[in-house]
Amino acid sequence: MLINNDIIVYLLIIGSSIGAIAWGKIDKLGGIAGCIVTCLLFASSGFYGISLIAVFFLIGTAASLYKINRKTELRLAEPRRSQRGWKNVLANSGAAAAIALVDIMFHSIPQTELLLAACFAVALSDTLSSEMGNITGRNYFNIISFKLGVRGHDGVVSWEGFAWGLLGSCTIGAIYWFNFHSMYETLLICLVGFLGNVLDSVLGATWQRKGYLNNHTVNLASTTVAVATALIIIFW
Repeated sequence: MLINNDIIVYLLIIGSSIGAIAWGKIDKLGGIAGCIVTCLLFASSGFYGISLIAVFFLIGTAASLYKINRKTELRLAEPRRSQRGWKNVLANSGAAAAIALVDIMFHSIPQTELLLAACFAVALSDTLSSEMGNITGRNYFNIISFKLGVRGHDGVVSWEGFAWGLLGSCTIGAIYWFNFHSMYETLLICLVGFLGNVLDSVLGATWQRKGYLNNHTVNLASTTVAVATALIIIFW
């Protein structure tokens, strides 16, 4: 665990959050939530923690904006032209924030950096799968029945979307490799991140379609399960 009291960094985090709000890609409550999460990540894991959420936000935003007019025509774009809110922040990084907070308070989270990466690997994998897969995919099918489906519907995927998802999880894995140079743990992050994305689609095709979950709770569930899975595998 690392506690860093560098006030300049925290001020930069606050400034970046204000900038994101001014940019219009996150609303005020979302910016506040993102600022809090980022500060927790920095207090727990230093600049490594910041790099995870920064890469997720920047790549995720770029993917959301990719062919935004076409997505809007197809009714696939996020509301308010992909502007994120606090629910998006907690759905994608709530598990990471909880890990960082427990690590700061109780010094009891083993492999904190790996677990944080597992969370963001799922989040980025899912974001790229949906945002890019819905534009670049050719054939869409239900992940449970493998029958043809309508893109954008819960649980409907494409092979192109899977490829984008794998790229997303491997991007986070690359950040982990750059910092810690463990091939086994890097491959674990890539795999768990991608499988968490698959779980997201399975939950979408089942419980979300039945109304038991919404998109935010599905995202939170998939990231949480991925983190728990990584923890179990580490100590198998």
